[in-house]
Amino acid sequence: MKNQFIFVFAMLLLSGSFFCGCSSKNHDRSEIKNYKPDSSSGLKISLVKTEFKMYEPIMARFDYVNKHNHTDTIYYNFNENFDNSVKFYIVSEENEIYNKKLWSPMALLNKSPQFFINSGDTLIASMNLIFKYGEKIPNQEGSYNYFGYLKPGEYKFYAYDFIGGEDISSNELSFFVTELEEQDKKARELFKNKKYDELISNYPLNPFTEHAIVYYFGNEMYPVETWDNDNKKIKKFFFKFVNTYPNSFYNLNMPFVFSYFMKIANKTDEINDAFVEIERNTAGSLLIKFIENKYIREKIIKNYIEFKKVFESTKK
Repeated sequence: MKNQFIFVFAMLLLSGSFFCGCSSKNHDRSEIKNYKPDSSSGLKISLVKTEFKMYEPIMARFDYVNKHNHTDTIYYNFNENFDNSVKFYIVSEENEIYNKKLWSPMALLNKSPQFFINSGDTLIASMNLIFKYGEKIPNQEGSYNYFGYLKPGEYKFYAYDFIGGEDISSNELSFFVTELEEQDKKARELFKNKKYDELISNYPLNPFTEHAIVYYFGNEMYPVETWDNDNKKIKKFFFKFVNTYPNSFYNLNMPFVFSYFMKIANKTDEINDAFVEIERNTAGSLLIKFIENKYIREKIIKNYIEFKKVFESTKK
């Protein structure tokens, strides 16, 4: 029972909010306003590459700059796990439009701010473009915890949302999706069969290997409700991923990075020690930039303190 309570609380911390059991029917502001790409706004998106394989997650980076003369309150805008995260408008070369969500998670209670961004400051994050956009992924191809995919071809997309008291849209980017090659099919098959060691050994440079490692770490390697985590093993695995993929946008992904701190929390006395260890072992990676962002760092510290309290309370 204690482990179940810790698991639920950890999920709330990773998400940064609380769930409501009601059905989700958040209104989509795109139905009220016609958004257009805006390269001069405070919302900038970027991609680590411009060519992706079919079914491959497409990680988009967000740099949000508060261009207002007041503090901006950020809610769940940059966490893909939630229904009211930043929205995407995707258009194929055949003019097929993908701007409707394939899946909506449970609705969130309305009053749960995540970040307070001062005027002129920046928040960075990343999300998977096809987490809940695109064509519905076939059941036999489902993996990596996402719901959509894009057929081979060229695409353009931009992001939009209601942030800082105004409707805002990002710059527009283009990318290509290509057919799976034989190696991709073999790599995906190993993942489906949970043969992670074989996948990493045989196909270290395959794009699907990166995503499979992230899935394994977040979902199967010492779930956060486990009491007896092997912190040495967790750290070794996490640091190896970051150093193998130093420019991966997963290093800017809130659910992925926050899960690391949750996994090591019960055996880490001081959160600053965890930051120092990351800085020492992953120098030059995007992860360093992410945890040095003061708003991300504050959020990690807050999550850590709350999670430690839960562990202590369940031991009494």
